[in-house]
Amino acid sequence: DPDLLFLHSLYADFDTKIERFSREKDIRCPYGCGRCCEEYEPEITPLEALYAAHWISAVKPILAVHFERLASREHCIFYNETDPLHCMIYPARPLLCRAFAYSGTLDKNGAAVYRSCRYMPEKRELREADIPLMTHAGREISFRQGSPQPRPVSEAVAEAWLKLQLALRYSNLDADGKPSGQEEEYRPSEEMSL
Repeated sequence: DPDLLFLHSLYADFDTKIERFSREKDIRCPYGCGRCCEEYEPEITPLEALYAAHWISAVKPILAVHFERLASREHCIFYNETDPLHCMIYPARPLLCRAFAYSGTLDKNGAAVYRSCRYMPEKRELREADIPLMTHAGREISFRQGSPQPRPVSEAVAEAWLKLQLALRYSNLDADGKPSGQEEEYRPSEEMSL
């Protein structure tokens, strides 16, 4: 899918900028900190949700069991408090999760400014031209999709995953409309609500 390839490339480019910036400026989150995941569930675009759903389907289909927790969640259903990265879908995490604490914003004059996260041990403010800006990457995603309706990560990925499973099921039918011998996949319970 060209849109997913576009997003994969955008994520890779943005990650490279973030890694270079954080290395050069010696910026890093405290080890094991997951406050951003505990206190906030970001909203993401349908394209980002589809990207994560594809990753789950292809790499870790067992994660689909977490969709059962949608109604009772306290934060993102992919949050894992025991892992230092805290994210079960880390390679497919959305742009906001990639950017948080490592990207800047534009000030009222249009200049890039970086302010460290309140949980970082050393508070910093930088004003430089090479600060990675989430707004630029986010704008590219928005332009690619038109006017996306952002939704919380958990809900958006669950919905995209269900649509993907339906598409996969119908794409794996033989000429008579019968399944083409594919393995049994996870099926959500009737309690799962979006």
